[in-house]
Amino acid sequence: MACSDATSPSTSARPSRNEAAKRAADLFGIDIDVRYSNELLPGQAGSTDSKTGLVEVGPAAFDDPGMLVSTLLHEEVHVSQRQSGNWGRSQINEVEAYDVELSNAGRLKLSSEQIVDIQTVRNRYFNELDAGYKAQVRRGDYRTRASDL
Repeated sequence: MACSDATSPSTSARPSRNEAAKRAADLFGIDIDVRYSNELLPGQAGSTDSKTGLVEVGPAAFDDPGMLVSTLLHEEVHVSQRQSGNWGRSQINEVEAYDVELSNAGRLKLSSEQIVDIQTVRNRYFNELDAGYKAQVRRGDYRTRASDL
């Protein structure tokens, strides 16, 4: 008699996606409160609640281990932005988070396709910035102007 997926030793020993996300964050020293949610928009890997700082990761984050950690790093940037009071203008906040993903792409062994996807989204946000913010980002300065908070 074959075992069902629910009782199969190979699947019962596998951690839930919620537990996998928490373990990945711990393993990589990513200091966030994270949980799995299957309610994110299709293709949306992660989300940070602007009020609580809770990070949710969705099915898209589980394409492979590198993408999961990349998503966690991205969301950790948003948690840090929120905690430091630099949470406001979404474009510069997103550019910073995508830049962190790109700077870690090699060690996470992201594929060329994944890197291009991240660069494409990052550049879309960058192109929405005004000239002053673009100059800041080129200097590595991601601070949001007080008027934009």
